[in-house]
Amino acid sequence: MLPGKRYAPAVLTEERVLYPRNKLSPGAKPCVVGGKPITEAQAIELRVTTFGTASCSPRAEWIRSPIVMRAASQPLGYGLAAPRNGARSLLAGLQAHIIKWLLFDSRPLTKDNKSLEPPETYLRPSEERQEEALWRACSEVIWRCAGGMNIPQGGEAKAVVALPSDIVYVQHSSYYFQDGVTEKFKTEEGCGALLLLYAAVLSRGCENIKKDLDGKLTYLVSSHVEGSLNVVTLLLTGRATPYLHNGVVYIGDEDHYVNSYFLFKFDIHYYTCGGCHVLLNVDTRSHDDSAGPMRSDDISATPLEKLIHTKWQDAKITWTGPGPHFSDSPN
Repeated sequence: MLPGKRYAPAVLTEERVLYPRNKLSPGAKPCVVGGKPITEAQAIELRVTTFGTASCSPRAEWIRSPIVMRAASQPLGYGLAAPRNGARSLLAGLQAHIIKWLLFDSRPLTKDNKSLEPPETYLRPSEERQEEALWRACSEVIWRCAGGMNIPQGGEAKAVVALPSDIVYVQHSSYYFQDGVTEKFKTEEGCGALLLLYAAVLSRGCENIKKDLDGKLTYLVSSHVEGSLNVVTLLLTGRATPYLHNGVVYIGDEDHYVNSYFLFKFDIHYYTCGGCHVLLNVDTRSHDDSAGPMRSDDISATPLEKLIHTKWQDAKITWTGPGPHFSDSPN
């Protein structure tokens, strides 16, 4: 089902429907009201744009990847749990929005814009805050993909949400291979990631997704073991660009730039949906180490260190705990 709703540029709505899985009785499914049934043409275009073909089912990991937060009682209660598969790129992008809301958007406003509590306090959410962080993050992703963050004067944005249904609207044929989700958006264990991906694609628009790929790719989801870069950029920027920026290069007045050299020393919290959370300290000042300047192409450096060195080539990076690792078990 492909429900679309147009919003006036200055209108905000508080209406929302939540279907928390743990608050439904066993075997019960949420009741969906309204919406527009998906057509065969829409289903084919959606699958081709997202996965490259409609004649075979998407990889099973997309059909079985849920959107689940870790238990609130655990140390990483602010994080999503995800196995190491192609859906992790989408969950990593969603995770960024969740942490952003917990650390910044949800905290009480003060005159000097400083936090009343230590950051760690906001990273220990209750189940209620977990639920709110999740639906707010999903809403921001979909609205950003719809262009709602930058609506031109006199324009409007259209967000599309994929709703669950037991009814099959598109029959199996030589042109379309049923996958149990696309043709009816059936709610089962593990299709949450695919529903969010479809909502993001439909809100952005299939034609715009193709333009975003800029001829580098012909469809959105690649076969990379941990997902596609352009899925991450779609969730973070609302555009499915295959580049490491938002696809727009803007050169303005010098006053618009921030002098990065004022950032001398700071901490980075490194978290992955696989359950890795470590703290590292970055010192951007020049260092006269006997070993010589650090290089971004050092084979012993982790990918995160190489990324930091692309901005501060001689930065000194100190891990306060063990180096980053990846866990395939989302406990």
